[in-house]
Amino acid sequence: MSTTDHTDQNRQREMLRDRGICVVIPTYNNGGTIGRVVEDTLAECDDVIVVNDGSMDATASILSAIEGITLVTLTKNSGKGAALKAGFRKALDMGFSYAITLDGDGQHYPKEI
Repeated sequence: MSTTDHTDQNRQREMLRDRGICVVIPTYNNGGTIGRVVEDTLAECDDVIVVNDGSMDATASILSAIEGITLVTLTKNSGKGAALKAGFRKALDMGFSYAITLDGDGQHYPKEI
């Protein structure tokens, strides 16, 4: 990554925070993709909320090893809608006004934030 790219990413992260924008990622059994999705998202935004929707695979252990995220854990799978609502509630509690949502399976590209 060039110095210009790094500077642009820093400006973007500052702009998102200044505007009260975070990223919410609901996930259920995405152990094969969630680590990469979250790490790529952290490169674009400092404020990342991940909602583990009762995953029964390695998702929980992968997420617990990632520093710099806010983790919300639902004890049983409640569905994407419930996971998003939990993430939005947490975002509001943390003072955010807006949330960008990404799926934990990698179908959305964090670099497009």
